[in-house]
Amino acid sequence: MLDEGCLPGFSEEAARYREHDNTRENEGYVKMFEDFISWGLEELFPEVETVLDFGCGPGPVLAELMEERGLKVDLYDPIFYPGESYQQKKYDLITSTEVFEHLHRPRQEIDGLLESLKPGGYLAVMTHFHPGPTSFHGWWYHQDPTHVGFFNKKSLAWITEKFSLKLLKTGEEKYVLWQK
Repeated sequence: MLDEGCLPGFSEEAARYREHDNTRENEGYVKMFEDFISWGLEELFPEVETVLDFGCGPGPVLAELMEERGLKVDLYDPIFYPGESYQQKKYDLITSTEVFEHLHRPRQEIDGLLESLKPGGYLAVMTHFHPGPTSFHGWWYHQDPTHVGFFNKKSLAWITEKFSLKLLKTGEEKYVLWQK
């Protein structure tokens, strides 16, 4: 985690996010979400009614894909879908894809997400896991100036214990699914 004084400002982050091609026309972007759904979300869908896509970005592709599968999805993104009405609701599933690495205060953000998650609900996260200290400098993921915090298996275990979650599964490089 970066020192508070080194964190990017809101306008710097917004400008960086607007550079992304986060649309349905970007086949690689759509495939990334289809892979995430296949990895661990689809099996949950029969018991899920309400979903929050936390940090959905300008083109809420994951939300669209889940809605096509019959789910009701609320959107939140501090830049593109601001407003915190989601905090007044409880969800069966909260997804957060390519977001955790941007969190300036991850402990508080995770706590807030869990407040919006129903007991027994699921928190599904996609973020590239830190490769370890010997590989960090050559790792492409840390080169984005808006990526300010990184996670690995040890930090996932800490989150699991700290927030009294059940770790259901992890992908080798970037997926994690918890149950409250």
